[in-house]
Order: sequence, then structure tokens, then C-alpha cells
Amino acid sequence: YNSSKSSTLSSKSIFYNTEHQNNPFWYTFSFGLRKNQTYYIRVRGDNGVTVLGTFTKINDTSGISKTKAKSIKANKTKTGLIPAGVSNTDWYKIKLPKQKRLRIYYQAKTTGSFKMTIYQGKNLIGSRNIYYTSGEKKIVLYQYSKTTKKKTGLKKGNYFVSIERSNSASSGYYKIKWN
Repeated sequence: YNSSKSSTLSSKSIFYNTEHQNNPFWYTFSFGLRKNQTYYIRVRGDNGVTVLGTFTKINDTSGISKTKAKSIKANKTKTGLIPAGVSNTDWYKIKLPKQKRLRIYYQAKTTGSFKMTIYQGKNLIGSRNIYYTSGEKKIVLYQYSKTTKKKTGLKKGNYFVSIERSNSASSGYYKIKWN
């Protein structure tokens, strides 16, 4: 909840099942929290409940709009925070130096999911919801010709990546890089 306990910042219930106790995906939850803010956790359990929290400081290196997108150099990692209760979009710019397949790697620690969208200029290339990951995941972007049935690289130029909450209950942090 937010500091006034009037707004839920995550899903209303987080389900835990002991059947999956050896898989951290089922019992590890990450929330994007801002420094110097007060948050509240409400716990209701059928049995005894243990809540353990750790904090990871995130240096958000994203741009606040497409025109202020932060450049990502090949094989360099950028991090971003999607805070609970805040509707913001993080922006990154990728400069593809030649025609090639674009591989975007990401990790996400989230409650809910984030929406990653890729543009070439104003043209939408694609969009995907990304969920909590235990390791690095990869998205490969290329052009496909229906006539030749061949996959070729994306055209040389600037590409933009936006990352935002998929819904009002999503928050957390992520890492992104490309090659």
C-alpha cells in the first residue's frame, strides 16, 4: 500500500503454494520502491507467515521520454526501476551501425509484468510482456521476407525501446543490453 494506506500498489493477493517451495519464482516478489517513501505490507495467512525483505539499490539510467532516450552501446548493460504506484515509461536508444539481427537481452525482477516495445523511428517493430526472470532472456529482431522466405537483419539506424508497467499492480526493476 502507499503511505496513506489508501491505494494498493500490488495485486490484492499473492498466492504461495508449498508445492513450489524450491522454485524462487513462486515465493520471491520484487517491488519497485522509491527512496524516502513509506510503504505498508498487509499480510493475511491461513497458517504462520514469515516475511523477509532485502533491498537492492538500483541506479535508473533510463530516459524519461523518447526524445530524451538514453543511448545503450552494444554489450553495455543499463538498469531501470519501475516504481510502485507511478505511471512512467523508461526509454532507451539503440544505434544499429549496419544491417543485422538485433538481439536484446533482459532480466526482470517484478511483481506483475512490464511491457517492452521497440520502435524504428515512429514505426512500431514489436511489443512483448516480460515477467520475473531467474536469468537472462533474449529477444531477436529481424526482417522476414514472405516472397523469399528468408530472415535478414534490421536496417541500419536508430531504434527505440520503451519499458513500462503492464498494469497498475506491476513494479520492480530490470536490466537490458543488446548486441
